[in-house]
Amino acid sequence: MPRGATAACVSGARFLLGFECFNHLNAAQREAVGREVRAVAAPDATLLMLTWAPASRGPLPHGASRSDIEAAFPKWQVIDEEANDKSALPPLLKNVDPRFYRLRRV
Repeated sequence: MPRGATAACVSGARFLLGFECFNHLNAAQREAVGREVRAVAAPDATLLMLTWAPASRGPLPHGASRSDIEAAFPKWQVIDEEANDKSALPPLLKNVDPRFYRLRRV
């Protein structure tokens, strides 16, 4: 999608959800997501993201840390971080350490 294309479709979103996709992106792609999310977000928006802790997992995505999120969303503040229950995950995913991050636009 061309830069800024998302903003042409949506604007003023007050709640945005990033469910695990961020884990799959490289640094440049993450920065692009940050720009596009900022473009569509309302001034008082909340962003809820689920990521995995960074680790080498063979064919699975590397994951993302809090600092990765903060780098991609410089105009946002992480206001909450919570570990997600992983008891129902399949054995291959038991070590992903899923975390929810709640960000507020600043």
